[in-house]
Amino acid sequence: MAISPGNVQITYIYYDGQEPTSDGDEYAQTQNIGGQPVNLQGWRLNAGDDGQDFYFPGFTMAPGQVCRVYTNRNVPEYCGFSFGRGSAVWNNGGDCGYLFDNTGAQVSSYCY
Repeated sequence: MAISPGNVQITYIYYDGQEPTSDGDEYAQTQNIGGQPVNLQGWRLNAGDDGQDFYFPGFTMAPGQVCRVYTNRNVPEYCGFSFGRGSAVWNNGGDCGYLFDNTGAQVSSYCY
């Protein structure tokens, strides 16, 4: 029997940051809405354009846990993930985020 990759989804994108030059406070929020822990090693969050990718490190997301991937901020209470970019990755006029599991299969998307 194959092990399920879990049920991690993009649940929200905060796209209109309050930091005027970097928008470092923007983020994509993910949540494990399943009942099993999920190891995110090798998972990828894409911010809608080529090269706008965040690759998750070895991190186990507990059931119900919420993690955010910020543009350029380390927020430990939300897992400490960041694109590490000095400029916005989310377009204020509309964009989509895509989440891929460690096999490269798209498991979630969120558009605004």
